[in-house]
Parts: sequence; C-alpha cells; structure tokens
Amino acid sequence: MDQFIINNELFRLTQEDFFIRLLLALGIGFVIGLERQRAAIRDNAESFAGIRTFSFTALLGFLAGMLYFMLSPWIFLILLGSVAILTALSYYVVAQKGDIGATTELSVLLTFILGTLCLLGFLTISLVVMVIVLVFLSYKVQMRTIAGKLTMEEWFAFVRFVILALLIFPFLPN
Repeated sequence: MDQFIINNELFRLTQEDFFIRLLLALGIGFVIGLERQRAAIRDNAESFAGIRTFSFTALLGFLAGMLYFMLSPWIFLILLGSVAILTALSYYVVAQKGDIGATTELSVLLTFILGTLCLLGFLTISLVVMVIVLVFLSYKVQMRTIAGKLTMEEWFAFVRFVILALLIFPFLPN
C-alpha cells in the first residue's frame, strides 16, 4: 500500500505520484525557461526570467498547491498574488525601457498555474498547455511575418470562415 503525503476528503497524493508530478512540473518550468533564455540570447536582450526562474516558478506553483490542501487555501492565494505582483513589477520596469511585450510575464504566471495543475494530476492538460505556450513563444517572428503579409481581403475571408466554422456550423441540425 502506498503511503499518502496528502490524504483528505478533497485530495489524495501518494509518495510515488508526488515525485512523478514534481518532476513533470520542474520539467515544464525548465522547458519554458529554456525557450525564454534562448530567445533572450538570440535577441541579445536581458530577460527577468530564464531557466532557473521558470523552474522555481513551477516548483512554487506545485508547493503552493500542496499547501492549499495541507494548511490553508489562503497560502495558495498569497503565493499566487506574490508571483503576480513580482511579475507586474518586472513588467513595469521593462516597459519603462520601451519593451511593452508581456509574453514572458504572462508565461511566468502560466508556469505557476501549470505547476499547480501537475500537483492536482492534470498531467496531460499541463503538457498540452506547455506545448501551446512553447509554440506561441517560439514562433513569434513567423507569426508576425504571416500577419504582415495578409491582405485585407484575406483577413475578411478568414474572419468569415471562423464565424461559419465556429459560431454557425456547430448549431446547425445534423
């Protein structure tokens, strides 16, 4: 029988699950941090968050989720708020220098949440969201290129397609 680290009516966590989920959370933080570090080096820019910061943020999200169940939900909210405040302060400092992009800062908040989702056992969802985050972060130049090449006619055709495919078609009877 596995020994439980957390065993209450809301949540149960065995030692084995703890280590698997912890390693996944750290891996997610490491991969997102690696991408941000790579982008900062490529752009010859300073970034407030790289491999270590993102790994620690995922770990903090994981531990905050544990403390939610072990001590108090308020601890989770305080830690999430602290990360949000530090991230907002970082954005303020960077924005004062003229860089108004917020993708790294939003990625930090997402990484905290992904760490918590790993603890809760939403491993597949965490991995899928990590891949989506990586795609958006890694393909910045390609997405800007595509957006810059779209004509107004192509854009309106795309908007009509989205309206038909996502807003009208699902509600039509079989």
